[in-house]
Amino acid sequence: MSLEKFFHLKENNTTVKTEIMAGVTSFMTMAYILAVNPNILAAAGMDHGAVFTATAVASFIGTLCMALFANYPFALAPGMGLNAYFAYTVVLGMGYSWEVALAAVLTEGIIFIILSCFNIREAIFNAIPFNLKKAVSVGIGLFITFLGLQNAKIVIACSNKKRGLGDSKYNERRSECETSLAELQQVVKIKTLGDLDEETFEKFKAIIKSDVRRKRAKHAVYENQRTIRAVEALKNDDVKLFGELMNASHVSLRDDYEVTGIELDTLVEEAWKVDGVIGSRMTGAGFGGCTVSIVKDEAIDTFIEQVGKAYKEKIGYAADFYVVEIGDGPQTL
Repeated sequence: MSLEKFFHLKENNTTVKTEIMAGVTSFMTMAYILAVNPNILAAAGMDHGAVFTATAVASFIGTLCMALFANYPFALAPGMGLNAYFAYTVVLGMGYSWEVALAAVLTEGIIFIILSCFNIREAIFNAIPFNLKKAVSVGIGLFITFLGLQNAKIVIACSNKKRGLGDSKYNERRSECETSLAELQQVVKIKTLGDLDEETFEKFKAIIKSDVRRKRAKHAVYENQRTIRAVEALKNDDVKLFGELMNASHVSLRDDYEVTGIELDTLVEEAWKVDGVIGSRMTGAGFGGCTVSIVKDEAIDTFIEQVGKAYKEKIGYAADFYVVEIGDGPQTL
């Protein structure tokens, strides 16, 4: 029997190609659950790898049953609201073990099946206001974003390179940028390099006579635009884009502004190799000092071990690492 006849595709005004494309799209939309669900349940003490496997297998079986027995194009996966309630409220909040909580979930599943058999579930669903149904979906999406931001920390890596007062290139870099600004002001009306966007800079950069000064000005212009995009990324809870902008910032500081040095470059480039690092760059005046990295919670120990080992082997002495947690802000003592 062909797929078209088995699933009554013509009757539903669809084709095999359309359903395959829809399936791939659905998978890409839901794939985040494979990462988020194990992270949430691991907080309750469950094995991360086992939960990952269970999530994949349960989603596969549930979706297959929906296709073969109900002939509905629905994909099923663990609920993103219930798992958080399970981990953070029942286990961590109320103090129950995850085994006891899991037994409660099994009981809840049996009750749910009974309600479904007698159409009680459908009656409850229909009684929920339409706007509330839509709001629940939006709320779960915002909650998942919040979890994504919560499951990572800032890690400061100190290079431990000794620096003197004369090691800074601040005055030299400032002078190079000021000269570049004066040259650009001959052809474009600006007060600072920050007044330019990338496109305008590329259009008029040839007016800067020195290749070195051109690189310095490019960093100033592009870094300012990166900062603007980084603010928008944080407003949109796009921590992935924020990390990419951090990485691009370090590349510019290394190649265009040239204030990093082998110590900082080693810390950052080794950080980029670690799975779970969202972004990493130097911070401060450069030529030594520190790097700042955003690292997922489960990768912090590996990050410190792997980056620390590589740094000591290459530089000859150890770096120090500090895991930072965001507090509640200033308070009255």
